[in-house]
Amino acid sequence: MTTLSFALPDQSFLYNTLQRCHYIDRSEASFPDKEDSVQVTDAVQAFFSAKPGWLRPFLLAGNKVTALLGLKSLFAGVTEKENWWYDARAGKFISFPLQLFSHSENEIVLGTDDRHLSFRVSFFLLSNPDASNRKRLAITTMVQYHSTRGRFAFLPLQPLHKLVVNTFLKNAVANIDKNATT
Repeated sequence: MTTLSFALPDQSFLYNTLQRCHYIDRSEASFPDKEDSVQVTDAVQAFFSAKPGWLRPFLLAGNKVTALLGLKSLFAGVTEKENWWYDARAGKFISFPLQLFSHSENEIVLGTDDRHLSFRVSFFLLSNPDASNRKRLAITTMVQYHSTRGRFAFLPLQPLHKLVVNTFLKNAVANIDKNATT
């Protein structure tokens, strides 16, 4: 797996979702798709199913911090026993209110709006021009602050955000690759 920064595809819906952007990061990973069968919904499901166990304590701590700041917590429903990301059987997200902003053949844009900040995450599936039978999953996060409180709430997350996304991306690509070979 290769993780790197890249330019957002011109046709991305993400360009039209926020008025301003105060934070952005992008990562992508390449994976085999010999049957050309992996769809963007498969990639998003693999991403949200690839939760590392070490992340749960950070999410629980984040709930407490956001509550102290008076902010809406995305992870308010996270408990020790709950499947806290994506329920494939029900086809819906569990434990946090992500809104679907766009869904096309190649891209899904999720996010949420709060009075203190808004964010969007684009999952863009691209054919790999350098190698046949391969695809790339490109993940871009954009954040817009609406208040000083929103800026301060996201500030401690910035250094960890790229690490968390890249860990999820690595696990998602491994899951896609494993499912393609079975």
